[in-house]
Amino acid sequence: MTRELASIWADNLVDLLRANWSDHKPGSYFQGTPVCLSSLLAAGRYQEILDLLEKAPFVWWEERRWGVRALAAMGKTDDALRYAEASRGRNDNPAIIARTCEEILLSVGRSAEAYERYALESNRSTSNSFTYRSIVRKYPERERAQILRDLIAATPGDEGKWFAAAKEAGQREVRASLRTNHRAIPRR
Repeated sequence: MTRELASIWADNLVDLLRANWSDHKPGSYFQGTPVCLSSLLAAGRYQEILDLLEKAPFVWWEERRWGVRALAAMGKTDDALRYAEASRGRNDNPAIIARTCEEILLSVGRSAEAYERYALESNRSTSNSFTYRSIVRKYPERERAQILRDLIAATPGDEGKWFAAAKEAGQREVRASLRTNHRAIPRR
């Protein structure tokens, strides 16, 4: 989509969205909201997105993510992160917010900060082995054994659950440490 076409879409929808948000009734929702906000983003109308989101009847990630992207596109990385963090609500998925923040930091070369702040929450999976592999792929500059140790340290009480990931990754020292320090792990 070109910027011009996106701007046309935004112009056709923005007044309807403003009207819905200014006279918001419980249960009302304007179905054009995501199209409007994404069109404003594609048109480069970043400040207009932020101004519009100030009028939203409540804080909701599905809408505020467009503000996060607008701030990131404006080069305001730290503001984008703060805006994203302020968007965390009871019904919002924290992993999706963390993933967005991680992507923003990685895109501007702040890999160390992305790792420290968001890697575990963003890449958490039902399988510890998959979580480990996902983080290794995103952070190839990091020592693999240290990633595994960081994951183990970040999940107190579940240290033994990382044994399979350590074994699969060929991390003998980490595996040995887990065997020594946690009784639930088999001693073969």
